[in-house]
Parts: sequence; structure tokens; C-alpha cells
Amino acid sequence: MRLGDWVFRYCERGTSTELFAEPLNAASNLAFLIVAYLLWRARRTVVDGAIAAGSAAVAAGSAFFHLVPTRLGEAADVVPIGLLMAGLGWALLVDVVGFTRRTALMLLVALATSTAGATIAMAAGGCRLGLSITDTPRYAIAKLYPMASACLNGGWAYVPPAIALWLLAFRLHFVGSRSAAWVAAAACAFTAGLIARSLDFSWCAPPMTLHALWHLAAAVTIFVLGKAIAVAATVSASTAVHRLG
Repeated sequence: MRLGDWVFRYCERGTSTELFAEPLNAASNLAFLIVAYLLWRARRTVVDGAIAAGSAAVAAGSAFFHLVPTRLGEAADVVPIGLLMAGLGWALLVDVVGFTRRTALMLLVALATSTAGATIAMAAGGCRLGLSITDTPRYAIAKLYPMASACLNGGWAYVPPAIALWLLAFRLHFVGSRSAAWVAAAACAFTAGLIARSLDFSWCAPPMTLHALWHLAAAVTIFVLGKAIAVAATVSASTAVHRLG
């Protein structure tokens, strides 16, 4: 496996090696830049700025991968996503839910382990989604149809984070947190995006692509979680001022 090896995993591209073979998948990453701008403009804490920077990094990495679908491009896509998920998870657990740093770290390790386990199980179960450059477009689509549904089109790794968001939303709701609605909205957006991502090949009808909807939903998720963290920070600041008063 070399960094220059091609990776064909999306309906819009098929097996094309052209730079702009995924115009919608690439262009939809502008949503992450818009979110980065909105969060940066409204930033109140270092966390807000970090989330904005993370969203911009995801935009750059994902756009690069959808323009240059190689192992190197895949790494440029996956690494910023992983770092942003870890950062958001930490802020949610510590600043929104109120867990201690030790508990938050343990929960993040558990989430990372389950995500890695889902990825490994997906590969072990035969979900090695990907096309060969020698596959014709028609054969390539037919080749992935049987696997796409069972493998969520390679999206099993995102199932643990989706479950974690729903669990956080329920916990915050039951304790009466003002951030509960925001986290619930993020869970809805993320789940809807994951469904669209999973159906990309099953409902493949170029030039339309469901993967672009995943980008839009993920961007909404980042923005909404940023709002949830900001609301929690505002409540915390108000409580501190009240105590001082």
C-alpha cells in the first residue's frame, strides 16, 4: 500500500482519475468553511476558535481527497476529522456535561476504541469498499451494490459517534441543560448525514451524489455543537457572576 495508490469509494467519481470528477463532493466542503467563518466571527473563548480552525482544516482535507483520491488524500481527510471529533468530544464532556477531565478522557478513549473496532470489524467482515482503476464504471457500480447497504458504504466508523451524541442529548435533557436541544439537533443532523453517506452507492445516479449531503449535514453538526458549547459557557459565566454577586 503506497500513498499514491488510488482510492475509489464514491458514486460521483466512479473510477475516473480526473481532478474534477467529484465536483459536488468537492464543492460541498464550502459548508465547512462557512461554519468556520461563523464560529470564528462569534467566538468568545479559545474553544470557539479551535472548533472554527478544525472545521476549516476538515474543509481543506476533504476537498483535497475528493480532488485527489489517493491514500495520501485519504489521510488528509481522516486526520483533521479525527482531531476535530476529539476536540468537540472533550469540550462537550467537560464544558457542557460537566464531567471531570479524567472521566472525559476515559470516555473519549472508549469512543475511539469502539470507532476503531467498528472499522476493523468492517474490514474483517468483507467491507473493503473500494474500486480498482481497471473496473469499468458500470461494473464498478454493480460490484459495490451488494456491499454498500451492509457496510453502510464504509460508514460504520461513524456509528459510535452518532450513538454518543444521542446519549449526550438524552442525558442533558434529563438534567434540564439549556444545551440539550442543541446537542439533540446535532445528533439529528449527524444521523441524517450518515444515512445519506451510507446510501451513496445504493442510490447512485451520477451526476447526483448523496455524499455531498453528508458534508452539509456534518457541517451543520459542527456549527450546532459549537452553539451548544457556547450556550454552556454562557450559563457557566452567568452562574459565576451570580455567585460573586
